[in-house]
Amino acid sequence: MRMFLSMMVANCKGERTFSKLKIIMNELRNCLAEPRLNALSLMSIENDILNISFENILFDFSQKKVNKQHL
Repeated sequence: MRMFLSMMVANCKGERTFSKLKIIMNELRNCLAEPRLNALSLMSIENDILNISFENILFDFSQKKVNKQHL
C-alpha cells in the first residue's frame, strides 16, 4: 500500500511538470530565446523548492529595456 501511494504522487508530479512545460512552450515559444525559456520552465516546475517572490522578478523584468532579436 505504501509503495502504491508513493507512485501516485510521483506520477502526479510528472503530469504537473509536463502540463507546465506545455503551457510555457505554447505561450512563450515565439517570443523567448531558448536559454531564457529553459530557465523559466525550471523555475515554474520547481516553484515549491525555489520559494521565491515572483513580484520582485516581474518588477525587475519590467524595468529592463526591451531587446528584440531579429531572426
